[in-house]
Amino acid sequence: MTIISVSILNRSGKVLLSRQFVEISRIRVESLLSAFPRLIGSSKQHTYVETESVRYLYQPLESLYVVIITTKGSNVVEDLETLRLICKLIPEYLPIYASLDEESIVEAAFELIAAFDEVVDWGGLRESVDVQQVHALTEMFSHEEKLANMIKESKMLEAKEVAKRRAESLSREKSEREKLHKLGSDFGRLQGRSFGGISAETYQASMAMPETGFTFTGMSNYGNLDSKSLQSSAAVESSKVVSAGIGGKGLSLGGNRKQDAVLEALQKEGELVKSSNSQTGIFSEERKNRNLNINMKSPVLQEAVHFVAQEDIVLEMNRDGVIHSFEIKGNLILQVSDSAKASIRIHTKLGDMEAFQVRTHPNIDKNLWTSSQVLGLRDASRGFPVGSPLSILRWRLTSSEEKMIPLSINCWPAESSTETVVIIEYELVAIRELENVAIHIPVPKSASTPKLRGVDGEFTFNSRSGMVEWNVSIIDKDKPQGSLEFVTEPAAATSFFPVQVSFISNEIYGDIGIESVRGSSDESEYKFSFEKLLTTERYSIVHD
Repeated sequence: MTIISVSILNRSGKVLLSRQFVEISRIRVESLLSAFPRLIGSSKQHTYVETESVRYLYQPLESLYVVIITTKGSNVVEDLETLRLICKLIPEYLPIYASLDEESIVEAAFELIAAFDEVVDWGGLRESVDVQQVHALTEMFSHEEKLANMIKESKMLEAKEVAKRRAESLSREKSEREKLHKLGSDFGRLQGRSFGGISAETYQASMAMPETGFTFTGMSNYGNLDSKSLQSSAAVESSKVVSAGIGGKGLSLGGNRKQDAVLEALQKEGELVKSSNSQTGIFSEERKNRNLNINMKSPVLQEAVHFVAQEDIVLEMNRDGVIHSFEIKGNLILQVSDSAKASIRIHTKLGDMEAFQVRTHPNIDKNLWTSSQVLGLRDASRGFPVGSPLSILRWRLTSSEEKMIPLSINCWPAESSTETVVIIEYELVAIRELENVAIHIPVPKSASTPKLRGVDGEFTFNSRSGMVEWNVSIIDKDKPQGSLEFVTEPAAATSFFPVQVSFISNEIYGDIGIESVRGSSDESEYKFSFEKLLTTERYSIVHD
C-alpha cells in the first residue's frame, strides 16, 4: 500500500493539519484536499471515495474529518486499519481536558505530526505499531534539559528574592526620609510662630546638641533657651492649635447653596441625571458596586464536588422584535476540591432535551453516557482535575421563535424638528425571573444631555461613553413589563442602536440535573452541590 497524505479537516473543508509521506507538491495536495468536500456527498454508507487517480478514506471525528489519501492500488483494508489507529491517536495527543476542535488540533500540531510519522514511514508504508508503542516512541526525556531548567528556575527565584529585598530596603529608606522631613517641617513651623523661624536642617543639627542649652543665630532678643522652655512653648502652641480647631467652625464645606451649585455643575457635564427614585439623580458608589457584582439571591453552599449548569445567550433582533439569530450555549461545569473524590461517576437526570445538540467531553466514556446517561472518564484511574473547573457536557439550541427568548425589547425613537423622543419597553417572555438587568442605549455625541420623562428602575447618563444606562434590579411575573422615556436633540433613529442588554438568572433552558455522584471503583455515594446560571454573551437590538 502507498499512503500519500494524512490530513485533518473541518466540516467546511478547511485544512487544519496535513502530513505527506511521498514526494508531492503543495499545490497538488491542496488541490486534492479542496476536492474532498464535494466528493463525499450526503451518503453515509461508505467511508471512502475514489477518483481517477487517488482514493480518499475518511472518518468523522466530532466536528472534524480525518482523511487519508492513497493510491488506487493500495490495500483498502490495511488503509482502514491505519485510519482507525490515527483516529485513536489524535485525542491522546491533544492538551489535557481539551475539546476536539480546531483550536486544540492547531495547538497540538507538532505532537500529532510526530505520532503520524511513527505510524507511516517515508514512502507511505504502514508501520506495525499500536497506540502504546507510538506513545513510547514519541516520549522524549533529556536529563540535560531537566538540569538546565532546574538551574534556570533557581536563578530566577534568586533574582526575585534579591529584587524583593532591595525593594523593601528602598521602601524603608523612603519612609524614614519622609518621617524625618515631616518632623523637621512641623518643628520649623512651630518655631516660626514663636521665635521667628527655624529650618529643618537647623532642627536636625540641634538634636545632636546637649540638653543644657543652645543659641539660635540671629535671635539675640531671646538669648539662650533650654529644652524645658522649648518643650513648654511647643505645648502651648499645640494647645492653641487644638483649641482653635475645636472652638472654630473650621474649613466647613457646608451650605446648601454651594452644594446645589456643585450638583448643578455635575448635571451640566452630563455625568449624572435625575432618576425616578432620587431627586438629586446621584447614585451612591455603594449602589454602583452592587450593580457591578453579580450576586444570586440564594448562593449555593459548595460541597467538595460542585456542579454549575451555565447557559450563555447570543441573540440579535430588530427594534420590532423580529429575531435575526438566537442561540443558547450550555455547559455543565464540574469542580472537584478534594482529591479523594476525583474518581467519580455522575448520574445525570435529563428531561426533554430533544431540541438540543448534546456533546460530551472527549475524555468522557461515550458508551456509558449513551447507555445510561452517566458521565465518567474513559480511564477511571486518572480522575477529574482537582481545583480547576472542567466542562464535561455541552448543549446547544438555536431557534427563531419569539416565545423562546427571555426578554423582549422594543425601541421607538420619534424624531421631530425640535427634539427626539425615545421610548423603550421590555417584557418578560420565557424566563420567570431575571436579575441585574442592564440596558444600554447609545446617544449621538452631538445631542445634549437626555431629559428623563419616565422610567421603571434607575436611569443614568454617561457622557464619556455617550450611553444611557437603564438598570432594573429584578424583573419577574409580578412586574413583567417596564418602560423608559427620555428626550434629546433631533437625531436619526439609527443613532440610538444597537441597544445592548445584560442580565442573569437562576433558571436555564436545558432540563438537566444531577441525580447522584458515586465513586468509580467502590460505588460509594458522595455529597454534591448544584446550581444553575443563565447569562448573556451578546444580547443586541439592532435597527433593521
